[in-house]
Amino acid sequence: METPEQLPPEGTPSPAEGSAPPEGVADSAAETPVPPPPGRASFGQRVSLVLGLMALLAVGAWATHHNPPPQPMVLPSLGQVPDFTLVNQDGKAVRRTDLLGTPWIVDFIYTSCTDFCPAMTEEMGKLRRALGSNSPVRTVSITVDPMRDKPGVLQQYARKHGAVDPHWYYLTGDFATIGRVLVGLHLASERDVARADPGLHNTRFILVDAQGQVRGYYAHDDAEARDRLLKDARSLEGVRTAGTP
Repeated sequence: METPEQLPPEGTPSPAEGSAPPEGVADSAAETPVPPPPGRASFGQRVSLVLGLMALLAVGAWATHHNPPPQPMVLPSLGQVPDFTLVNQDGKAVRRTDLLGTPWIVDFIYTSCTDFCPAMTEEMGKLRRALGSNSPVRTVSITVDPMRDKPGVLQQYARKHGAVDPHWYYLTGDFATIGRVLVGLHLASERDVARADPGLHNTRFILVDAQGQVRGYYAHDDAEARDRLLKDARSLEGVRTAGTP
């Protein structure tokens, strides 16, 4: 038997008619904060963002002040290459002024040498390849035995060692001129030059800038020194004298 539905006494207003809630019950809708529209930060969020950006800027400024970026190293100037007129492996005259305008790397060899010179030529070849065909840096090998090392002999030496490159000059000439260059580069003394002994030649590589200034000496058999030479030569690649193509 179903229980009959209990109806409110006649005259009692129903909740649907909008009667007020019982006394002591707060209007939760009135007290709930209205969230900001989607996509807009509240005032507090904006303040936090500004403060955070200011803090980052302050930290960046402090780091820059206390840890300044490294400055590019300035290569020392170690003297001027003396004037000379020599002859290359093709029999053409090459003057010091012909080499100005772009950097160059110099070494001194002789073709009958069986110990240091082949190793120096091999290392110079590595430098030449590392610089690449587009590099303006030239490589120059000057013989200290010009009586034997005529242009044709230098050509054969270059082919034998796989060291043929349009940017690589092999120079010969009279020993007095070559000796003057050696002394001017502090690679030999006047007494050494007077003895005219090819075995007395220095085995270092010399870096010369576009103005003919010596900028560094590097051991040919030291990997770290060769890496430094390559880096230093590249740092001079963009420094040319006026009028150089």
